Amino acid sequence: MEFSGAAGPRVIEGAVFGPDVIRLVRFDDFHFESVPAGHILVLHNRDVPGVVGNVGTFLAKHKVNIGGLELGRIGGEAVSFVHVDSPLDAAQLDQMRKLPDITGASMVRL
Repeated sequence: MEFSGAAGPRVIEGAVFGPDVIRLVRFDDFHFESVPAGHILVLHNRDVPGVVGNVGTFLAKHKVNIGGLELGRIGGEAVSFVHVDSPLDAAQLDQMRKLPDITGASMVRL
């Protein structure tokens, strides 16, 4: 499915594996498998060591529990879907965007 967002045209694809098994399998050009449910922190970042650790440390500092993590990467760039038990507020998202190598961060609730 193609749609337009603040960043311009986007593509998202899903797959159905059974009556109760639905997954997101593509976001723009990134391929991965993600459960489309709950609070999801969507991150864009450079594909370098330490990003996942920095994100985990940041979330722990703010007492936000991670329920799952899926990522895809292409040519030095990565996108991550971080399933969290509670959403980040606007100030926390602004701080997240300032972490090293993070190029974008947003919250989605499905």
